[in-house]
Amino acid sequence: MNHALFTLDQVTFRYPHADRDVLNGLTLTIPSGRLIAIIGPNGAGKSTLLRLLGRRYRPRHGRMTYRGQPVDAYPREVWARKIAWLAQHPPIPPAMTVAELVRLGCWPRRPGWFDDERESRWVREALERLDLLPLHSRLV
Repeated sequence: MNHALFTLDQVTFRYPHADRDVLNGLTLTIPSGRLIAIIGPNGAGKSTLLRLLGRRYRPRHGRMTYRGQPVDAYPREVWARKIAWLAQHPPIPPAMTVAELVRLGCWPRRPGWFDDERESRWVREALERLDLLPLHSRLV
């Protein structure tokens, strides 16, 4: 049985100084452990929805939960360990390898010091799980 990863109930979002809502009354359940796709035409609100889920934006109205808890209940440090965000802009530096990009996911988990051995192990395991290990040294 899959429990809800995210639930949105009557979520509305409008960009500042805009004259209309981008999302209006959106009710949605995203199940845990499932692969989903968000599709639609340009301007339909796909990126806005992702930014809401990542807490980059806040809804004007409605309720959003993550694993049954209000999204805003999670402190920033805890949220950064739960939700990863890789934006298209700004672009990834041209000399960055796949492994270095994956290593960026370690940033919120770092203790007060750099733990190269632990991070290297985590990066390797992540690349193996995604069947990307052969690409570890390729430039992104």
